[in-house]
Amino acid sequence: MALLAGIRILMISIVQARLTQRSDEGADDVEQLEMSELGRISRNKGDEAALRILAVDDDPFILELIAVIAGHAGLTNVVSVGSSEHALRVLANPGLTFDYFLFDIRMPGLDGIELCRRVRQMPRYRDTLVTMLTGMRDVAYMNEAFRAGASDYVMKPFEVADLELRLRLAQDAYMSGYDAQAAPSRRSEGTSLQLITDGFERLGGLWHNRRHHLVDRVALSNYLTQVPQKELGNVSVFAVIIGGSEASHMAVSEEARTVLHNDIAAAAAESLGPDLAIMAYTRDADLLIVTHCTHRLHAISLELDITRRLSNSAGTKGATNYENLVISVGVAVRLQGAKEGRATFATDRALMLAEDRIADKQGRSLTALHKS
Repeated sequence: MALLAGIRILMISIVQARLTQRSDEGADDVEQLEMSELGRISRNKGDEAALRILAVDDDPFILELIAVIAGHAGLTNVVSVGSSEHALRVLANPGLTFDYFLFDIRMPGLDGIELCRRVRQMPRYRDTLVTMLTGMRDVAYMNEAFRAGASDYVMKPFEVADLELRLRLAQDAYMSGYDAQAAPSRRSEGTSLQLITDGFERLGGLWHNRRHHLVDRVALSNYLTQVPQKELGNVSVFAVIIGGSEASHMAVSEEARTVLHNDIAAAAAESLGPDLAIMAYTRDADLLIVTHCTHRLHAISLELDITRRLSNSAGTKGATNYENLVISVGVAVRLQGAKEGRATFATDRALMLAEDRIADKQGRSLTALHKS
């Protein structure tokens, strides 16, 4: 035990030394925050605008590392707990709100994925960033984590610089929101100021519709970035573009748009079954679908099946009539390349192929018209 403790102290020292080498300002003081069972947290003077982090891991060494790395990033409002059950007790405190979560997956008792799922059921944490920090490299765990509401997925052993960068970006985004919304009065202790992610836009009530595996598109991008190299050939991206007079008519009402988008996502989920990983809508309301399977999926078959399911649902009492809705699915794009830029390439390419599908269908329609 003494040897293990010595090794951990040495490793913490190495991490601190590496952080110090990269800093132009020298070493930052890292303050360990102690917390009672009631989940109370002490604040430093002038620290009202700092990101508040809850880290949950059953390994005390990882929690120590997180505290050191966060401290170097200038973030001292870190609460560390060793189990999901303890975390839920902390989160039950109405006077304490967190702005960023780091959850391990494999822990005794309640695991991190179930913890994430329960956190997402809390209204004030519906949009708060949740990063899974885990040694689980199986894509099945990634799928489950993102479906439960995870925003990002970092595999252990993690790069110190990588985690520090995530924390700094989260703080920058948080501060942007704080500057815009906090003045002239201070933020209430019980109010969550959610992180702002560039380019994210919620579409009606779609954010994290776990029944259809819908996530926000930032989470989808993070998923594609974190897929292990050995699994790249099994992950594909489809884009579904919605058109037709019915879509134009429903665009007038937000409620109608939400119903439309949910119905299309439900049809896609039913069509793909276990091959579906996650989905997300873009700002333009195009549906991005990520699949994980070893066999080839055909875009035309998917397009026809989604259309058929929507048409069949129109016969249900009270269901929306989608007779004039046009669904176009582009050819699948296999995930490839290095992490950086992988997600952007795959999603942009998928959307371009869906646009090509629309042009192809319109061209065939014009040809048929000329022949008639």
